[in-house]
Amino acid sequence: MGLKGGVGVLKCKKEEKRGNKEVKRGNKEEKRGNKEEKRGNKEEKRGNKEEKRGNKEEKRGNKEEKRGNKEEKRGNKEEMRGNKEEKRGNKEEKRGNKEEKRGNKEEMNRETSDE
Repeated sequence: MGLKGGVGVLKCKKEEKRGNKEVKRGNKEEKRGNKEEKRGNKEEKRGNKEEKRGNKEEKRGNKEEKRGNKEEKRGNKEEMRGNKEEKRGNKEEKRGNKEEKRGNKEEMNRETSDE
């Protein structure tokens, strides 16, 4: 009877060992899976960082473009103001020429009436 119990105990220990090995294998696979997941998370984080950097650069570009547009608008306004002033000057010159012409006409009329 002692022999039979001993063989049963050995079988039991072998099965327990096999079970432990399987658990160990499972733990290894889980660890590997966790590592891969971690790697994936790192890559995703890196991707997010790069995307953020790209967005920042795009934002900066948009700001610069906006600034350029503002300056261009300001330049256009100043040019328009200059054109207005030039037009006003031309109008005044025209008025002066008209008055001069009228004066010349009146003088010619006076001269012809004197004769």
